[in-house]
Amino acid sequence: MTDDRDGAGTRKGVSMTRVTLSSTLDRARRDSAAAAARSGAEIHEVSDLDGLRSVSRVLDHIWRRSGESSLVPFELLRAMSHGGNYVASASVGGDIVGAAFGFRAEYDGEPVLHSHVLGVVRSTRSRGVGFALKQHQRVWCLEHGLSKMTWTFDPLVRHNAYFNLTRLGAEIAAYLPHFYGEMHDGINGGDSDRLLVRWDLLSERADAGARFERLAPPQELVDRALALLVDQEGIPSLRDGDDGFVRCQVPADIVEMRRSDADAAERWRVSLRDAMSPRLADGYRVHGITRDGWYLLAHRSQL
Repeated sequence: MTDDRDGAGTRKGVSMTRVTLSSTLDRARRDSAAAAARSGAEIHEVSDLDGLRSVSRVLDHIWRRSGESSLVPFELLRAMSHGGNYVASASVGGDIVGAAFGFRAEYDGEPVLHSHVLGVVRSTRSRGVGFALKQHQRVWCLEHGLSKMTWTFDPLVRHNAYFNLTRLGAEIAAYLPHFYGEMHDGINGGDSDRLLVRWDLLSERADAGARFERLAPPQELVDRALALLVDQEGIPSLRDGDDGFVRCQVPADIVEMRRSDADAAERWRVSLRDAMSPRLADGYRVHGITRDGWYLLAHRSQL
């Protein structure tokens, strides 16, 4: 929503935004129900004590936090839920297999839901439970008058990038070096660069993603983009040369690499930061990622 005012002193854009929210909400509810049905999961907002404890436990299990401090402590979930924020679980056969937690925030002057964490146990990841949870989040936001969502993710995790950009239709807003500082758990290792995602819940891309359509990058960009960061048999190679269209490759499984070769994983993190961070700060935009792990970037002057 804008803060412009017309001659009568009313905020321009507010009434139109409300109409758009309302018209989108019915579609979003249907799409969310269809996504849950495809996954075989029951997805519910959680506010009771036992349910919040279960959410905290399953997130610790997913992030392999055994013996460490909790990823999202029960007490924090309790306070956030009581304060009107988002906590939800996904269950299959009565067992919780996924969960999501987000809180109200502000980004670029607009109210948003910041989705702090969403995870699904490994055994059910191929069922679409994560997609169903994101669609449930979208409905929750629209029901609460929010038209934007943000979250962060590790730019080296290829399947997360593909999910966010190609399945959901979200966009990259910024590269955030050292976002959480040093992290050492069963998934992260060492420093923690992140990409900030912005999801416009009223956009045609969000609607298309909810209908299970793949949102491929423009073919022109695929054809023209110079290979800037390339996987050379497990070693990142950062090349010179830039005509406004570039692509940056990421390894197939950075989480496994962090376990098997931490030095190589760190080289990948530094190389991707050197390739993407200055470009995103200098007018480039990420236009998607291919299935085989190429981020596609173009300068705003080119498209």
